[in-house]
Formats: sequence, structure tokens, C-alpha cells
Amino acid sequence: MLTRLFSLREELCTFLSQKKPELADFFNDDKWLLQLSYLADIFSEVNKLNKAMQGANTNNISQYKKVEAFKRKLKLWRVHTSSGITDMFENMHAFIQDRGISFNVVIAQVTFHLSKLLEKFNSYFPELTEEQAASYQWIENPFIENIEMKLPEASVKIIRGAH
Repeated sequence: MLTRLFSLREELCTFLSQKKPELADFFNDDKWLLQLSYLADIFSEVNKLNKAMQGANTNNISQYKKVEAFKRKLKLWRVHTSSGITDMFENMHAFIQDRGISFNVVIAQVTFHLSKLLEKFNSYFPELTEEQAASYQWIENPFIENIEMKLPEASVKIIRGAH
């Protein structure tokens, strides 16, 4: 939705100039449009993650890996944006190039937003404990070496036949 809004910004500005001039001013403000372009890009990325986690052949392990990969992307994007790099955000990068404006006007906001988004993802999807990671590892690859060391103690007892 935001991507579509951003792509139709000129048409919306023309329309709003006739109907609601006070709203049209937003579409003439480069800083506001830069913020909109970032939001369009980040929501698009979250939507991609959402779609990737749905459908056939999904399970907790594959979903966990996708979320962890997304969290790593957020960390990387935060580092890049704090350095002034915008390549990973297609709409925002193109807007900066087209208008010849500086990313510095929103760099703090974007970096802060990425940090908060990462915090939220970490609170909803915390890192696995070593025991949890080990239990998933043998499910992914049941032929790993020394599996007894990687299994919880109760599982080892079951394998050995002890009660």
C-alpha cells in the first residue's frame, strides 16, 4: 500500500492540490517523501517475510531461520544507514538519486526506527538457548556426529533404553 502511495505521489499531489491543498503540501516536502519512501521499502520487506513464512512446506524450523535471517538484515541495514548507505532500500535510494537530496535529513530517524524494529523482533522471537538450538539441529540433520552430546538428557535415555 505504501509503495503504491509513494509511486503515485505526483498524481496524488495534483489531485490533492485541487481538493485538499493542506495535504498536497506533504507531497511537495522532500523530507516527508523521503520518510514515506523508507516506510514503503521497510513495509515491503516485512511483507516479503510474512509471505515467506506462510504456505506449504513451512515448519517452525524454517520459519525460525527466516526470522533470524531478517533480524540479521535489520542489523546490517542499521549499520549501513548509519554510514549513509541506502542501496538496500530501493524507493528511498532512487528518490535520493532523482532529487539529489541528502540522506542526512532522515538518517537518525531511519537508524532509530531500524533499532526499534529489531528490538521488537527480538522480543517476539528471542534467540534460542543452546539446548533449544541443539534439539533443532538434530531434527534438521539427524546424521550429525556425536548426536548424544547434542540431545537433551531425556532423549539420550530413551535412545539407550534406560528409564
